[in-house]
Amino acid sequence: MFGTAAVGALFMRSVHVAIGEYPWLADIVPKGQDSCTVHENARLANLDVNTVHEGLATVLALNIGLLSAFVGEDLVLPLVQQAWGVSGSSGSEGVQ
Repeated sequence: MFGTAAVGALFMRSVHVAIGEYPWLADIVPKGQDSCTVHENARLANLDVNTVHEGLATVLALNIGLLSAFVGEDLVLPLVQQAWGVSGSSGSEGVQ
């Protein structure tokens, strides 16, 4: 139905969109199957920690939004809530 390749493509789309606002993401989010890295990244070292948090949160929010649009909130949001340790029986209840 919706495999690893599709999930990866949606993640890369989320990163691509977020790079418009946070260009430094291009330096830490790899192309393809490589792992993200923050080690020995001079550009990242010059950023405020809040900016890093905002950029990564933007990628996460965009990714959740895309997954919800393509797979459905009823399937995606319970998984997000489980990952965050949030309980609740309806879609966005308890998600902050």
